[in-house]
Amino acid sequence: MITPAIVRQAVGNALEGVSATVVAAGVVDGLPVLPAIVVGMPAWDHREGTFCLDEWTVPVAVVSPAAGTSPTAELAQLEELWPQVAQHLIDVTEADQTLGGLVGNCGVKGSEFGSYDVQGQSFPCVIINIEILG
Repeated sequence: MITPAIVRQAVGNALEGVSATVVAAGVVDGLPVLPAIVVGMPAWDHREGTFCLDEWTVPVAVVSPAAGTSPTAELAQLEELWPQVAQHLIDVTEADQTLGGLVGNCGVKGSEFGSYDVQGQSFPCVIINIEILG
């Protein structure tokens, strides 16, 4: 069985080359420089009876600054950035579904709008979910 660290490493490696963003893995300690991409802790599902393949879902949060004095501009920045990150992840996972041999198979599953909380502050984000079989 692969581990959460391997899963996060594989997704973090896939995000190399995304410009004008910060890639952070796991829990952010302190306020990140925004906009940022945060690779969250993967969720795991044991898929009994499917050739011993476990399913991992990795949330990749594209986080923008909090809507403060200019919420329209900050949300516009998020609306511009997250499709670029999603397309980058689609391109990388379609080119190499094993992410360099670290996982069995992977692909972009979908996205959802939400918020990312850091030290009691909420920031708007879009969470892109990567599905990994391994």
